[in-house]
Amino acid sequence: RPPVTVRIVTDSTSDLPPELASELGISVVPLSVIFGDDVYRENVDISHDLFYEKLVSSKVLPSTSAPSVGDFLAAYEPLLKETDEIVSIHLSSKLSATYNNACQAVRHLADRGARIEVIDSLSVSFGMMFMSIAAARAASAGATVDEIRALVESMIPRVHIFVVLDTLEFVRRGGRIGRARAFLGAVMRVKPVL
Repeated sequence: RPPVTVRIVTDSTSDLPPELASELGISVVPLSVIFGDDVYRENVDISHDLFYEKLVSSKVLPSTSAPSVGDFLAAYEPLLKETDEIVSIHLSSKLSATYNNACQAVRHLADRGARIEVIDSLSVSFGMMFMSIAAARAASAGATVDEIRALVESMIPRVHIFVVLDTLEFVRRGGRIGRARAFLGAVMRVKPVL
């Protein structure tokens, strides 16, 4: 088996289990989850279980914050001691500044001679997870940066995520629908598919 020369980076919205990320050698850059004045790094300071507990008990709805350029530099720089090739797969640029911040970090490292390819997954959660796993497995098999990028980009139009909301409460609290629609939806037991 050839040595892994291309390293893979993703962000915490990929929902990649930490054990699997470690096993595959994938670096995960956390987004921040904000409940009022409290800021948590996703999957570092706050687990999914604690997030859902706080979601139910908190009077304020959470918001998120993209990793900063500095957060990406802190992820890339240690990897650049091992390799000069990185593929970085991130949350859809239509949903977050994460992709843009990763691109800015790469521009800061331009003089290092490294090749860092940042990919806008146009996805989130399991879609990104599948792409990151496929990229890491290809890297382990000796694939080049170009081959890994082509693989991930071929997956983007084929990955679709459907979500069923169990309750309309948080959609109402977030201002996406009014109280009357939420009440009517609850009475009719509507489960929207997004």
